[in-house]
Amino acid sequence: MTPNVTVISHPLLAAKLECIQDRATDSATMRQLVAQATKIMAVIATSSIEPGQTCALVPLMRSGLAMVDPVLEIMVPGSKVKVHHLGLFREKTTLQAIEYYNNIQTSEMPVPHAIIVDPLLATGNTSAAAIDTLKDWGVGQITFIALIATEQGLERAAKVWPGKVNFFVGAIKGLDGTGHITSGVGDIGDRLYLS
Repeated sequence: MTPNVTVISHPLLAAKLECIQDRATDSATMRQLVAQATKIMAVIATSSIEPGQTCALVPLMRSGLAMVDPVLEIMVPGSKVKVHHLGLFREKTTLQAIEYYNNIQTSEMPVPHAIIVDPLLATGNTSAAAIDTLKDWGVGQITFIALIATEQGLERAAKVWPGKVNFFVGAIKGLDGTGHITSGVGDIGDRLYLS
């Protein structure tokens, strides 16, 4: 197992992840399930963040957007949480991450803690690129929340900044030859907003 990975074991979370993996689940239900699963995970994943501590919440667009409100809802009122958006996509043949949007204000002082949210961590390429961006900004510590991840993806992402990133995942699945998570989760961005 990759260092700094916590697999969150909770029967309600497991049931929601099973529904998320069901390709028959419609978009509205997918958004509800992702929000509910995120809230369960975020309670545990944010336990090291002190009330009132300034931190950044960075959804990896577009699928990570569905995880923003559930994380914000569990934060203490008055917490200083800045939401920055990072748009990355995987090039289809090389599977390398391509950045298309970034509103992180690198001219500002970096925050001591950042939370990256993305429902799926498959190859680890986009996750690694996101971690690298925050590392370059000078963030002190990163918490990465992914509902479903692969061992290969976690290993690749963890190598970017050893000891500075803690991963919280709901389940670990396999990776197929095309860089997709096995059990047919599919393009979660499309499933959240287009089906």
